[in-house]
Amino acid sequence: MKDDNSELFDYVDDYAESFYDIEPYPALTPMFDISIDDAYDFQELLVRELKKGDRTRNGGVKRLTGYKLGFTGDVRPFGAPKPLYGRLYSSFEIPEGSTLSLSEDFIRGSVGFEVAIIMGKNVRTAITPEEAKDAVKAIAPAFEFADFGFTSEDFNFKDIIATNSAARYYIVGEETPLEELFEKGIDPNEIQLTGKLDGETILQAKVGLPVDGIFKAVSFLSGELAARGEFLKPGDIILTGAIKGDQNAGTGTYVGDYGVLGTIQFTLVE
Repeated sequence: MKDDNSELFDYVDDYAESFYDIEPYPALTPMFDISIDDAYDFQELLVRELKKGDRTRNGGVKRLTGYKLGFTGDVRPFGAPKPLYGRLYSSFEIPEGSTLSLSEDFIRGSVGFEVAIIMGKNVRTAITPEEAKDAVKAIAPAFEFADFGFTSEDFNFKDIIATNSAARYYIVGEETPLEELFEKGIDPNEIQLTGKLDGETILQAKVGLPVDGIFKAVSFLSGELAARGEFLKPGDIILTGAIKGDQNAGTGTYVGDYGVLGTIQFTLVE
């Protein structure tokens, strides 16, 4: 079957049903020899199928709100040669202070302290990090909850791409205009993050750690989307990837203190 991809996209409907029902699904790469482009084609068809339904936590997957990046640190697992991305939808976003359940909301979820970039302009071509500074409207503290729902451990980065890069839920805190930070002489990449679980510090890092800075993240994604005939729009959110990787420290109340960007929190229960 590895030499024949004719059946690959027959799995889209099954994957959509599994996503809605929060049930695991088989990896594609043990069955098919797929390229990165095949994986993103599958992702596009999957989210198109999800948009037909209405059984997500906050209603149907109807409106694209932006993109999530993954594997943006120094180490890229599962054989990924570069960062990957998935699509975010309005029904994936949950309010700050929410409670999530490991048993009810995820297959195998993880917690990422992240930064949300809010775009201020259309970006139709690949841009440089310096050009990205003019295209970004604001940044905000964020959490992102990747959900790796495969039936076995035999999967790689292309399987993750195909399943919308493990997107499930995300939280975005209060936005701070980028211009306001620059006027105060603050480099967004140097803002210090302190992450806590039930009052105990579990993470300390600078927010610009993923992809060597938030503007490089915008630059990277602009190029990836342009190559597929897509583009960034005003209001789009970009989640830059988990700072120092996912923090799977257990249940409790997670709080991210992002200094001048403010704080954000949620509670995870069994």
